[in-house]
Amino acid sequence: MTVELELAAVRRALGALPQIPARIGLAVNVCATTLSAGLVEMVTGTDAERLLVEITEHERIADAPEVTRALDRLRRLGVRLAADDVGAGYAGLEQLVRLRPEIIKMDCSLTQGIDVDPARRAVATGLVHVAEEIGGAVIAEGIETTGELRTTRETGIRYGQGFLLGSPTPVLRDACVAAGG
Repeated sequence: MTVELELAAVRRALGALPQIPARIGLAVNVCATTLSAGLVEMVTGTDAERLLVEITEHERIADAPEVTRALDRLRRLGVRLAADDVGAGYAGLEQLVRLRPEIIKMDCSLTQGIDVDPARRAVATGLVHVAEEIGGAVIAEGIETTGELRTTRETGIRYGQGFLLGSPTPVLRDACVAAGG
């Protein structure tokens, strides 16, 4: 029931969108299958420009025409796309090539220890280069130490999330809970 549960969570999150300040967007996580299973219709007629759809790493984006069409339709509505947890699961380089996301969310498994591991730094630098080539940006997930923050900045990553940077605010946390996150 993955698709049905994800659609229910997105429907609930979209219902909370009017409560979120206009300057703040809403991110929802879905698997590739959910893209072409009613998500486009659900988003149509909403404040789609404030929406970021994060494609999760739980399944591979197949070379399926219906998924490609759904991605195109979402973009035409103004929805931005993110590849979530890049570096974990199926969210590898092939996913980036197929998705060409506006945002690449680097998995916390690559962020943790980046300040002491040259291989993690090299991957981060590579992701920054890929993002620049496709007109996107990288967000480092799971920044927990000042060393990780310093090093992600040194690799060219300009955005991050993690408890070092702050916890969710009450309005956003409540909206996240309402969305099932």
